[in-house]
Amino acid sequence: MLICETCGNEIEKAMASCPFCGGSLSRKKSTNQISYLETINLKAGMPTVEEARERLKLKLDNARHRKLQAVKLIHGYGSTGKGGAIKIGIHSSLSKMKRDKFIKGFIPGEKFGSIYSESELFTRKNLFLKNDSDYNKKNEGITIVIF
Repeated sequence: MLICETCGNEIEKAMASCPFCGGSLSRKKSTNQISYLETINLKAGMPTVEEARERLKLKLDNARHRKLQAVKLIHGYGSTGKGGAIKIGIHSSLSKMKRDKFIKGFIPGEKFGSIYSESELFTRKNLFLKNDSDYNKKNEGITIVIF
């Protein structure tokens, strides 16, 4: 099994680079503790909000089934720079999933960093989160989901 050093996605067959982001691949270390964030791109193919929500549910079901501790969602921030409909819809769905105890919580990208108490609460228990390239970057186009 190979793993992308950039986005953290697992690649099952040998390839020159990651098919998701083009990053470098390395052999996956055998460990019971996840040390990276798997990335889920919800905005690929320019879906509607409902299509993105359906993709979210399927991908999170799969991640929970594989016992991942966290995932990084890429939802974008909208072409107007005022917050996209997909981001708003995804955050609404995540809020419901948190209320229903399907997820432990989520961290909007703009609050994914050391100065935010809600982020620190999760990073203390999941130290690998601090290794993510978006940590402390205030990236409004991503969201971290914690299981």
